[in-house]
Order: sequence, then structure tokens, then C-alpha cells
Amino acid sequence: HVQNSTISTGLGDSLNAGIAVTIQSSAYVGYCNIITKDVSNTVHTSSNRGISLFSDGSMLTTNIINNVIITGSTGDSNSGIVIGYTGTIYGSIFNNTIISGESLRNASSGISFSTTYSNFSVKNNIFITQDTTGDRYGIYSSDTSGDLISSNNLFYGFSVDEIDTDHSSSNISGTDPQLDAEHKLTDSSPCTITQGGVDLSGEIIFSLGANDIEGTSRTANWSMGAHEWDGSCL
Repeated sequence: HVQNSTISTGLGDSLNAGIAVTIQSSAYVGYCNIITKDVSNTVHTSSNRGISLFSDGSMLTTNIINNVIITGSTGDSNSGIVIGYTGTIYGSIFNNTIISGESLRNASSGISFSTTYSNFSVKNNIFITQDTTGDRYGIYSSDTSGDLISSNNLFYGFSVDEIDTDHSSSNISGTDPQLDAEHKLTDSSPCTITQGGVDLSGEIIFSLGANDIEGTSRTANWSMGAHEWDGSCL
């Protein structure tokens, strides 16, 4: 359980992660700012992850809600969230702002699943990549038969938005969300994003995500991403 934290890491030539956990039953990460980004322009050979969760448990619950996750290095790959379990996972990834990029060697992704899942939902997230070459996946999944529901998400800059998800037409592709320097929505952001989230008040985990990352109440229509924006929009 990790909540209300700011995590910033430097990069080296081994695996880097803001949060790296091996779990046995359940995991919750909420209301965190996680930055694993190299600002020195040094070339690294490492993989870079914001949240890295692994387990050999048989049945696990994972909820990742209201986080800003920023990754960037010149290493092997960049992923906002990596989940690798040998068992089956249940849970949700809701209202996160995930920015990955600067991987000059291999692939980048918003979320990478290497597991099987059942009744797992990915909703109301903003996925952005700053990469311009190579394989760039919004959501990458190695499970072709699992139940992974994706809806009301924004994908910007990816070569492939989603692989092996039950995705919805409510997802948006290729629209610049016009975030400010603090990765928040602004009055220049499209209304389809500031008002494009689905109301999650009926979800079991609603108590974990009733407010945005700064404690502002979610109001109709919910915004995508970690920050609620109820101001003007385009």
C-alpha cells in the first residue's frame, strides 16, 4: 500500500523503478507523483519503470489510482506501469496521467501486462509518449484471452494504442491534451478530455478515488487523468 507520496529516482545502468514490489495478495498505489526520468542526457542501458509489480501468487488484486507517472531514459525501454504475475490478477487502473518517453533503443509503453487477468479495468487515464520512433504501445498485453476492459482513456503519440484489450469506442486517440508544465489539464485542453472520463462512483473501489490527486472532488463529467479540471475547455 503506497499513498500520498512523491518519488523521484536517478538512473543508472540497471533496472530503475519508482516503486518496485513483489506482492503476495494485493497492491494499492494512489495519489502519488512518480518520476523516473534522466535530466542529464546521459545514455543509459537500463530499463525504466514508474511502477513495477511482480508476484508468483495465484490470485491477486491490484488497484492503481490517481497517480502522475513520468518515465524517461535512453535505455532499453520505458514503461509507466509494468505488471508481471504468474497467477491471475483482478483490479483497476483508474485516472492516472502516464507519460513515457526518450527510449532510443527499444520499446516504450504506458502499461505493460505480462500476466493473465480477469475482470480488470483500465479507465479514465491519460497516456502520452514522448518517443517518436520504435515500438510505442499505450497498453501492451501478452494475454490474448483475458478480460481486460479499456474505456475512456486518451492515447497520444503511440504507434499502437492497445494490444489484446477489450477496448471501447469511448477511448480517444491522437489528441494532444494540452497539459501544463505540472502535467495538469488547462483551459486549452479539449473538452472531450476534461469531460471525457466515465463516472466511477459505482465502482467498488470508489472510496479510493473519489477525489483527484490534489484532493479536488470528481464532478460530472469526470476528467481523464490524475487531475480534475472543471474550468473552461476547447
